[in-house]
Amino acid sequence: NEKMRNRAPLFNLSDVSKAEQALAEAAKKRKAELEAEEKKRREHLQECALRGSTNRESLFCLHKSQSFEERLAKAVEKKAAELKEAEKEQRDRIREAVANGHRKQAAVSPLAAALRAGVVDNSEKQKECLVQRTRSMTELTRKYYRERDEMNERLRSREPMFSNSSLTAVTAQLEEKSKKLKQELTAENQKQWQHIGEIQQKALQKPFLMEGRLH
Repeated sequence: NEKMRNRAPLFNLSDVSKAEQALAEAAKKRKAELEAEEKKRREHLQECALRGSTNRESLFCLHKSQSFEERLAKAVEKKAAELKEAEKEQRDRIREAVANGHRKQAAVSPLAAALRAGVVDNSEKQKECLVQRTRSMTELTRKYYRERDEMNERLRSREPMFSNSSLTAVTAQLEEKSKKLKQELTAENQKQWQHIGEIQQKALQKPFLMEGRLH
């Protein structure tokens, strides 16, 4: 299994990409060749027409030759058949490699070696391991529930951080401070209003500027 997992692949992505690029380049080159040949045939036909050629057989052969689209379609069909054959060869090679890998794995497998040596299967040992594992899981489950119950009991029976008496005392202190602050603010407000009234009285008792000038 380790060898099969770590073995290098038959075809990596770079090789596949290079093969696709090579096929595209070949198709492009073949298309250019066919276009050049078609251009050459057309030029030859035009030249024959201009010269007034009487060679009917050559003209007949040129007119009866396949068009560019037909030759391109045949070339594409031929290339597709070649690619299909190459793909089939690659698939056969991959199947053969997989079969060889399975044979090698069966050859080096400890289980296959035990079967070849006639060793009795270890079903009893597997049953014993299963029983032991089940017992361990049961013990772990019991331990988990026991520790969970102990933790819940500790949480339920622990003393609260703040008792009712302490909360009552703190609430009373806060109310007392709030009442005292309210009284101080009320006294300060009355004192300010009294000071403002005194200033108004003094201002009314002073003579106006015009009265001073008249005297």
